[in-house]
Amino acid sequence: MLTSLRKVNNQEQALLARTGITKAGFLLKRQDTKWTSSFVVLNDHCLITVSEKDGFEKPDTLLLTTGTRVYQQNGEEGVVRIETGFEVLFVKGNDVEEMKKWKKAVATNTA
Repeated sequence: MLTSLRKVNNQEQALLARTGITKAGFLLKRQDTKWTSSFVVLNDHCLITVSEKDGFEKPDTLLLTTGTRVYQQNGEEGVVRIETGFEVLFVKGNDVEEMKKWKKAVATNTA
């Protein structure tokens, strides 16, 4: 079972800033009842995930609209729930502080 994820360092964040990508990194994504390692990219009004389970080859895109809501999942520290009105996505990182940053970034990028 995956217990920790690699953090994006300052140099990588600087490179991302030049590409227009708001935030990127490895998070755990809940699929059914299992957590899988996924690389997550927040760009403009889209949250793109590619799963380790799929060999990082099948991207899923979640469109962030004005109806998108971002929550701290009740009872699960470090888990963020993203609801678009059509889909619900659960993501989890290394710690609560990291997920607060992701929550703020996603909320800021809703259309």
